[in-house]
This record gives sequence, C-alpha cells and structure tokens, in this order.
Amino acid sequence: MIEQETINALWILICSGLVMTMQAGFLCIEAGLTRAKNSINVAIKNVTDFGITVLIFWAIGFGLMFGKTSFGLWGTDKFFMDFSQVSLFDASYFIFQMMFCTTASTIVSGVVAERVRFKAYIFNTFIISLLIYPITGHWAWGNHSPEYTGWLKASGFVDFAGSTVVHSVGGWVALALLIIIGPRRGRYPENGAPRSVVGSNLPLSMLGGILLWVGWLGFNGGSGLAFNHRVAEILTNTIVASGGGLCAAIVVGYLIHDFIPPTAPLNGSLGGLVAITASCHAVSTGNAILIGSIGGVIGVTGVYFLDRLKMDDAVGGIPVHLFAGIWGTIAVALFADLGDLGIGLSRIDQLLVQLQGIAAIAGYAFLLPLALFFLINRFLPLRISLKSEEMGLNWSEHRATTELIDLFNAMDHQKKTGDISSNVSVEPFTEVGQIAERYNYVLERIRTTLNENEMAKRVIEEKKLEAEKANHAKSVFLANMTHELRTPMNAILGFTQVLKRDTDMQPDQRAKLNIIHESGTHLLALINDVLDTAKIEAGKIEIINRNFNFRKMLESVYSLFLPLASEKNLDYQLNIEHNTQEWVSGDEKKIRQMILNLVSNAFKFTVKGSVKISVSTSTIQSLVVARITVTDTGPGIPKPDHSSIFETFSQSESGRHSGEGTGLGLSITQKFANLMGGEVTLESEPGKGSSFTIEIKLHTGIIPEEEFSTHTVMKIAPGQKEAHHLIVDDNQTNRMVLRNILEDMGIRVSEVASGLECLAQIDKINPDLIWLDLRMADFDGLQTARALRKREEDGSLKKPALKIVALTASVLTEDKTKAIEAGCDEFIMKPFLESQLIEAIENLTSLKFSSISVKKSNSKTEEKNTDLLNHAREILLVEDEEANQQLFAHYMKRLGHKLTIAGSGEEAVLLFTRKILEEQTTFDFIFMDIELPGMNGFETSEQIRELEKKHSLGQTLLFAITAHDPEELDKAELVRYQISRIVPKPFQKEDLEAAITA
Repeated sequence: MIEQETINALWILICSGLVMTMQAGFLCIEAGLTRAKNSINVAIKNVTDFGITVLIFWAIGFGLMFGKTSFGLWGTDKFFMDFSQVSLFDASYFIFQMMFCTTASTIVSGVVAERVRFKAYIFNTFIISLLIYPITGHWAWGNHSPEYTGWLKASGFVDFAGSTVVHSVGGWVALALLIIIGPRRGRYPENGAPRSVVGSNLPLSMLGGILLWVGWLGFNGGSGLAFNHRVAEILTNTIVASGGGLCAAIVVGYLIHDFIPPTAPLNGSLGGLVAITASCHAVSTGNAILIGSIGGVIGVTGVYFLDRLKMDDAVGGIPVHLFAGIWGTIAVALFADLGDLGIGLSRIDQLLVQLQGIAAIAGYAFLLPLALFFLINRFLPLRISLKSEEMGLNWSEHRATTELIDLFNAMDHQKKTGDISSNVSVEPFTEVGQIAERYNYVLERIRTTLNENEMAKRVIEEKKLEAEKANHAKSVFLANMTHELRTPMNAILGFTQVLKRDTDMQPDQRAKLNIIHESGTHLLALINDVLDTAKIEAGKIEIINRNFNFRKMLESVYSLFLPLASEKNLDYQLNIEHNTQEWVSGDEKKIRQMILNLVSNAFKFTVKGSVKISVSTSTIQSLVVARITVTDTGPGIPKPDHSSIFETFSQSESGRHSGEGTGLGLSITQKFANLMGGEVTLESEPGKGSSFTIEIKLHTGIIPEEEFSTHTVMKIAPGQKEAHHLIVDDNQTNRMVLRNILEDMGIRVSEVASGLECLAQIDKINPDLIWLDLRMADFDGLQTARALRKREEDGSLKKPALKIVALTASVLTEDKTKAIEAGCDEFIMKPFLESQLIEAIENLTSLKFSSISVKKSNSKTEEKNTDLLNHAREILLVEDEEANQQLFAHYMKRLGHKLTIAGSGEEAVLLFTRKILEEQTTFDFIFMDIELPGMNGFETSEQIRELEKKHSLGQTLLFAITAHDPEELDKAELVRYQISRIVPKPFQKEDLEAAITA
C-alpha cells in the first residue's frame, strides 16, 4: 500500500509540471499579441526569466519565503538547500513553490513588451524573485507552524493559491516598470483616440490561453498540498470560473463595441481564473461562476481604464492579474464558507483583514520596485531608443532576423540609396515570400515607367530646344519687321497730324486725311499687339513696378473715349469707389493697355446703350487687389466662346463679323493679368451685353511729397445762403456721380429715381434747382418737365420759377429743342464736366463760386519748363530716314528750337567736332537714332562722349530714338553712354516736348 504522503508528493509533482506549462502559455500569448519584429525577444525573455528565477529561488528566495520567521516579516533559514538530504514531500513542495515564483516573474514580461532593454529586464527578474515575491509570500503563507508563519497569515489573511501573492504581485511590479518606461511610440497620439497595436499571431495567443487553463488546474489543484476529496471541488470551481469569465467578457465586449473583440474571450477567461484562485477551496460552484464572471469583466474593461491614463499594457496583463487578483482576494470574505476557512472571523472582520493584506502587499510590491527602477534607469536606461523600437527588438537586442525583417531591411536599403535596379530576395512557399514577390512586380513596373519617362524626357528636351530655336527665329523676324514698319509709319502718322492742323483744308480732304490717320493708328496698334504676343510667348515680358497715381490713370483712359461716346450717343461712365487706393506700385503702362483693350472692344461692339468702367480696390497690408470691370450693352458673347475668347487670334462671332482686330487684345490682357498674379473673367449672355473684369495684385504706393501741397477747387463763395438741388434719374450710378460732384461744391442734394416720384415729392423737397435726366422708363424727363411747368402755371407748385437743367447722353439737336420746349432752362450732354455744371448753376441761380486753394504748384518745375519752352535750344538730330528728318524739323520749328540734322553716325561726329572747334561748346540736346547704317547709334554716342572728355566739356543730354521695343535695348549700353531717355517711333510732338522739358 502506497503511503498517503507519497501520493501527496506525487500529486504535487504532477501539479508542478502542469504549472510549468503555464510558462509555455505565457510565451505563446505574449508572442502572439506583440508584433513580429519583437516576437523573438518576447520568447527569449520568458525562457531567460524562468532559468534565472529557478536559481535565485533555490539559493535565497525559498529561505526568505518559508524559513523560520523573523517578526513575521521574512524567513531566516533554508538557503541553498541540498535536496538530497530532505524528504520526498519537501522536495516536491520546493518544486511546486518554485513554479509559482516563475509565474509571478513572467507576468511582467508581457505587460512591458516591445520597449524594454533585455539587460534591464534581467534586473526586473532579480528584483521580483529575490526581494518581492519571497517576502510577500512569507507574509501571506509562510509555513504551518507558528515559528514559520508570516504576519498576514497570522492575522487571518486568506489567499489559497495566489490571487494576490502571485498574480497581484506580478501586476504591481509590472505597473511600477510601466510608469518608468512609458507607452510604445505612437500608441497615444496628442489628438485622437489610442491606436491599437495589431498582434502578429492571434491564434498562437489563443493556444497560449488554453495552455494556461491546463496549467491553472495544477496551480489551484496542487495548492491544497494533498490529493484528497477536496481536489475535484477545487478543479471544478477553477474550470467553471474560467468559463464564467469568458462568457461575461464576450457579452460586455459586444455591448461596448457592437462586435466581439478578438482578445475578449482570452482575457475574460484568464480574469476569471485569477479571481477564483484565492477562494477556489471554500466557495460553492455557483459562487465560483459569479466570482469568475466578475473577474472576466474586470479583465476586459480594465484595459479602457489604463488607456485613459495612457498606460500602455501590451497584453492586458495588469487588468487580468492585478485588478482581477484584487477582486478575487476580496471575494474570499464575501463568498467563502467561513467554516471551511476555519479562522473564526466574521465576514466584516475577514473583509478588513483581506483589505489589509491587499494594501500591505500593494505598498511593498509597487513602491519598492518603483524606487529601484527609478534608480536603475538613471544609470542604465530601461527603455530602448526610438530607432531600436522602430527596428524591432528581435534585431536591436539579439540581432535575430526573420523573413519579414530581411524584407524590411532590403526595402529600407532601396529607400535610402534610391537603387531599385535589383529585386529583393524571395523565400518561396511563405506569406512574406509572396509579399516580396508582389513587391518585385511593383519594382519592375517602376523601372519600366522610369525608363519610359527618361526616354520621354529626352524627346521633350529635344523638342523644347527645337521650339526655342523656332521661337527665337520668329522673335528676331518680328522685331526686324516691326522696326521696318514703324519707321515709315512714323512719317505717315506724323505728317497726317501736321496736315490736320491746316485750317484751309476742304471738308472732303479732311475726311480722307482722317481715314488715313485712323488706318495708320489701327495698323500701329496691330503691330504693337503682335510684338507683345511674341514677347509673352518668349517669356521676355517683365512687370516693371513703379509708383503711379491709379485714379489719374483711370481718368486719363476714360477721357480718351469721351468723343467716341458722344459720337455714338452712348451713356459712358467711370465709377471709382470712394475708398479706392489712389497711389499704387505696379506696371502702369501694361495696366493702361489692358483697360484700353477692354474699353476699346466695348465701344467697338456697342451700338446703343452704355459703356461703364467700375473700379474698386481692397488692401491687405501692403498688397492691393484691384478690380476693374468694363460693362457694355453690346450683342453679348455666346457661352461656347467664353473659354476660347482669350486665346491668341481668337474672336467671338460678333468680332468675326465686325471685321476689326486680330483677336490679340483679350489674349494679351489675360496674359498681362496672369503676370500680375490675377486674371480676366467674363460674364456675358447673347443680347444682354458683356462684363469683363480684370483682377490684379498691386502694392501700396508712396504719395509723392508734392501731393501734400495745396491745389484749387471750386466751392460756393462764402456768405451765400444754402443751396438745395434735386437729382431725378432712374440710374443709381448716375445719381451717385452727380451727387458727389455737387456735394463737393457745398450743395445739399436730394434724389429720386423717377419722374412720378419727383412730382409726388417736389413740394416736400422744395429744391432750388432740378437736374432732370430726359431718358427714364415709364414717365420720362420731358413728361416730368411739362407736368412741373403746368403745376407752376396753375399755382399748385410751392416754389414758383423752378429752375430745371436737362441731362442726356443724346447728341441730337432736336432733343435739346424738345427739352427747352418742355420747360427746361438748360441742356447739358453726358458725360459732362464740372465746369459745365458750375456755369449752369451761376446762370440760373444767384449762387457764385470761388476757387479755394488746397494745393500749391511746384514753382521750380514750372520755372524750369517755362524757361525751356521760352528759350530756343540747339538740337542735333542723327537720323537716316528723310521723312522722319522732315517731321522732326517741323516739330522743332513749332517749338521754336534750332535744329541741325546728320544723316549718319559719321556725319554726326563731324558736326559735333566742328561745333566744338568753332564755338567751343556743344549742342543742348542730341536725338540719336540707334538703328543707323554703318556706325550705329551706340558707336556714334561712344565717339561723342570721347570728344566731350577730350575737350573737357560737360556731357550733352542724349536721347535715343528707336523703332524697336525700348525694353529690348541693351540696358548696359544705355547706362554706359549716359543716354537719358528713349523716344519710341512713331514719335509725337508731345514726346519730343516732354524729353526737352523733363
């Protein structure tokens, strides 16, 4: 018959083997829930801490835990035991307790996985197996005799198989290390929810869970230290608690996520096992299921609590082992059969003892490791570097590779070097090998695409060179052609202007002369457009930003078309918003050309109605965004033409029918706008007119000093009674323009939008004078004037002898006659001048105006200009074209200057030399044609400057004349020979006068 002690020893050895399988279970769980790049490290840590723990527990740990007690705090003997001298049961008991110690150690490995240095982790194994687990185990368990019993056990603390002594201890140490090393990189972004880390092999983790279930049978079953009738009860409670925890976790996980998280069954079942471990020997089966279910819920939901605290538990070990372990220890007092416990305490007293034990072990197992880890971290960093974390601990800590790491290394090498000429190696019949194979397909496609792109790039570069050569040839041809065309055009336009001043010319002759001049002007505009287009395409157009008065430029453009507006009987308006920036920095010449193009088109295609220019600016710091809108009531542009109308040589249907222009104006305008950071947009419908808007970016300008000096404006003379005028016009813009002018003079103004409203409000407004638009809808100005005069005759008008001024855009003589007959006192055509309004007011009322000085003139400039105009100057013209010589001579005669003409550069040098030798002086001005045959203008200028230097004379003012674009001239040559100004051909009298008086 086998003795009972032998049977008990055999049962303990079997249970020890089962507990040892838990090491394999922990290894599988941790390796499966972490990433592949760290899986080898996780496995090595589990194996290593097992071996280290075994030796430490044999040498010192077993003695501290089960030796003779010192004040119930630690054991004092049984160190370095020789088991050849002990009984079978004692040796079996040592093996069993050693497996418990290895379990406590390995819990930490999973919690802090993927970021702890392997060397630092060894310190954790020493701390927990030498200082933490043996001491807390002595407090709670010790031995059965009083001289070996720890203080917690003596007070009645119950933890049958280690909910607190094993699992919570491992959890507390893991929490201390977790606080020191922090979360994994990228786990908790600054803004956003925590990021999940996908494990490498979840099925492997599930296998680990099953191994833990098997091991737990030995964990709890062997803790009774005897094979008796209680074993089956203990094993049953263990199994059903695991099942309760699993099912409860599945339900809670589904309620939270609306699906079952993959780790919920695993962590739920383990939470149930940890919870039942403290009381599996003393509770009913139903209570075991309840305890396990609550433990399962804690194991699942505790993860969310840790995430709130940004504590990154890699495998959910702290909720499962620490939180569920605390619950299981408390459950002893709540559900255990007090008789089975055999301590003699009430439930309340037992609960207090359990809480005392939890608190004491927590304080020791958490605070001591926290302090030790803090000190170790000061000298040996516990956490790996960010680079090593990104690379993975398999390689950084152990230089262990996997197929995946090899693939990553090959990819990183290609990323760093840019060399994708070779494929990565492929391991056949593996998942990573399949990825590598697909990656090689991608590389092959990239290489093919790069080769195709390189070939296409070479073709494009060749075509680009060919296009640049062709474009250069075209530009040279256009430049030469425009020069050849401008030179005779200068004579044509110049002499037609001279002939137009002849007062004795017959009307039919003047009409024919006007046709010649208009055709020549149109041809010159076409030449300029063609040249501008060529320069834009060649990328030679530059934006030259200069300070200028934006408002004055707009008014200048507006005034150019006033005669045409009167001739075509069109309502022509310029509306500049009140807060429009006056001084800006930009390319005035190009902005002016853009506006001229749009306004010219508007007049070209508008037969009746109106042409309006509206201008506004908005300022953001130093940036000025200008919007210029030109609106007409012409035929409109069909929608299909909107996109193509800005293309070079493109015209709308109405433009093609008109037979005018080349389709360059809008193209140039759009390209100029693009160069200024803006664009031109179009809104138009057939039959409703068109609206073109230029939006460009300028900069705030600097107001010149002379702008702050005073100038004169017309105001009502002092000492007169207040004047009150009424504007009657159905066009709001017209009312606003007239109102601004009158109010600036000091006149109070009222306004109405129709003739009927005027009749209804006349007595209430009681004006001194009415400005009456003749063309209004429904009840026009003539009807209104007749109605007012009729009321005046029958005495129903409050103010008799009312003064009425008719305003109209019509140029028909009969309209003026009709207005006077209807009762109007004056007749003024739109667009009108301020002086016309003042004259009408003074003629019809007692008001008188006087000028008020608000700006003084620049007297020095005036004196200089007057001096230049009133005194004859000696001028040398160097020009080979006879027609241009005659035109220049005509202009100089009109200006009263003395002219000497040289037909070539060589002749100019001779004349200049003779002037010096005979008169010991030079000319006042030299106008030098740059494109001279033989010695060109620059070479001639060089010799003239040499003569001045040789005879110690001051430099003569030298002006260049050219038919080329001034921007094409060599700037260095202009500076070198001190050429003061460029006069473009065809030149006008005003151009020459401006050069002389500047």
